[in-house]
Amino acid sequence: MLIDSLAETDSEFDNDCESEIEALVEADSEFDTDCDSEIDTLTEADSEFDDDCESEIEALVEADSEFDTDCDSEIETLSETDSEFDTDCDSEIETLSETDSEFDTDCDSEIEALVEADSEFDTDCDSETDSLSDADSEFDTDCDLLIDSLVEADSEFETDCDSEIEALSDADSEFDTDCDSEIEALNEADSEFDTDCDSLIDSLADALVELETDCNPET
Repeated sequence: MLIDSLAETDSEFDNDCESEIEALVEADSEFDTDCDSEIDTLTEADSEFDDDCESEIEALVEADSEFDTDCDSEIETLSETDSEFDTDCDSEIETLSETDSEFDTDCDSEIEALVEADSEFDTDCDSETDSLSDADSEFDTDCDLLIDSLVEADSEFETDCDSEIEALSDADSEFDTDCDSEIEALNEADSEFDTDCDSLIDSLADALVELETDCNPET
């Protein structure tokens, strides 16, 4: 009886053990199935993330290219404006130089005419003096006074002419100074634009590096 009871108990234990093993095998199979499903889901999500990341990178590269194109266009426009300003400035300088030259020519002509008139007057005065050698000293005195007045008038004219030349030279110098100031201001604006452009390019590069880092956290 004891042996039969022990055999029956052993048989029941074997049955329970086989049931436990079958349940464990079934649970392990279900776990493997769930694990494979999770891996497939994770793989699909990783692929979608890679696609989104590549799309973001392509969009950023395209935006960077468009920005570079706009930046080059702005630089070319500024360069053309600077060249046009230089051309206008040179034209103004040439016009002022021609006006100054014409004024000098007119002034020289006036001086030559006055010298010639003075010479003719002196000749006439000498002729009158020779023909009136017997006249009294009052006439000689009047003639000397007239000569002095003419010399003084000649001196005043030369002084006025020199003043006009100096005034024109000052105006020419002021124009050159204003022209240089405009050129310096334009160069400064060009430099500031280049600096802003470089800063924006650096910011865009930093953003691209951060995006690549986020897209590849293991690297």
